[in-house]
Amino acid sequence: MPYFFYFICFFICTSCVRSTDAPQALSSLNLVDRNGMTQTIGSKDRLKNYANVDFQKPQPYQKVLRVYTSRPDGAIPAIVTSYYPSGQIKQSLSVLSGRAQGPYYEWHENGVLKIEAYLVGGAPQLGGISEQSWIFHGPCKAFNEKGKLMGSMTYERGLLEGESLYWSSEGILLKKMFYEKGFLNGQAEYYHLNGCLEQTITYLKGERHGPLEYYRPDKTLIAQEYYEEGRLQKAIYTNTSITAGVQDSFGLRYSEAGDRFSTEEIRMGKVEGEVREYEKGLLVRSFYLKNGLKEGPESFWTPQGLSVLEIPYREGRIQGEIVTHYPIGALQSRREMSNNEKNGALHTWYLDGQLMMAEEYNHDKLVTGSYYKKGSGFPVSSVVNGEGTATLFDEGGQLDRRISYKDGKPY
Repeated sequence: MPYFFYFICFFICTSCVRSTDAPQALSSLNLVDRNGMTQTIGSKDRLKNYANVDFQKPQPYQKVLRVYTSRPDGAIPAIVTSYYPSGQIKQSLSVLSGRAQGPYYEWHENGVLKIEAYLVGGAPQLGGISEQSWIFHGPCKAFNEKGKLMGSMTYERGLLEGESLYWSSEGILLKKMFYEKGFLNGQAEYYHLNGCLEQTITYLKGERHGPLEYYRPDKTLIAQEYYEEGRLQKAIYTNTSITAGVQDSFGLRYSEAGDRFSTEEIRMGKVEGEVREYEKGLLVRSFYLKNGLKEGPESFWTPQGLSVLEIPYREGRIQGEIVTHYPIGALQSRREMSNNEKNGALHTWYLDGQLMMAEEYNHDKLVTGSYYKKGSGFPVSSVVNGEGTATLFDEGGQLDRRISYKDGKPY
């Protein structure tokens, strides 16, 4: 019993040292207040005023850089902390001789720890592109706003290595994955929110390679698939409302989530052709894939089987005329598109078929526009040469909003 007590005390103490570990003698201090004003302090007398300040507690700053006296080996330690507008600490980054090195912590705005990790390289700044350069090493943990552990993984000099675990906010294990040099490797397990196994997938160097099994929350097996280097070779589906299967890398793949399921055409082990999505047994969306990109029409339907939206694609980009319908089937709008941009005419109609607006675009810029109140044959406002006001109404004719345009863009 005494041995166990001393072990627990030692563990708690060493954990505290890691979370608050910092050199004692300040060399300089850089403060950025909430207005963006910067102040650098290097005087020993003035630095004494900050020697006992706990910078993990709320502060009236945006960011604080603490630089400490050099170590015996000549390395210069520093700590950068940032704060929420409320004053609550947001991030704490350890720096050594101008590079990210040491513990990294991040907090939710309510003060609960969000991320606990360790860095061995990268830019010595917080935010934006700097964080993309960080090299994580060792255990890393992520928590939600209530302090519940959501993720636990290990890095080897910036690459995921070994077991990674992910939980729901209720503490239910959702994913168990294994990595080798940053790639998924071995068997990954996925779980339903009730804790039952959902999928087992075997990976090799980041690609599916080997068996896959899929189960419903009630433990019913519905899919058995086999992959080779990311390509689906064969599949058997049972207890499904649609006949599907894959043999010799050709066929129809089936997958589901809750009351939704989908089918995908498989050619040479890859999704190639039509993809259909169903909700409660009714088709709600379909599109086509070619070389991994959308090609051809993408359509959306109501539960009654009426088309409400049609989008044309060419090599993954919207190209052609987008057509929308009201849920009752009446035409709502036609819009010409080119390379994901509005190019050409746009017309919309009220529910009873009266013209609501007519616009003309050039590379996403509005050139001309005429806007009609329901029951009136004359426009109530217009845009000419990219300037003017667009008066928008809802489908019943009620005023929605007015938008002013300049040089073809709202302002």
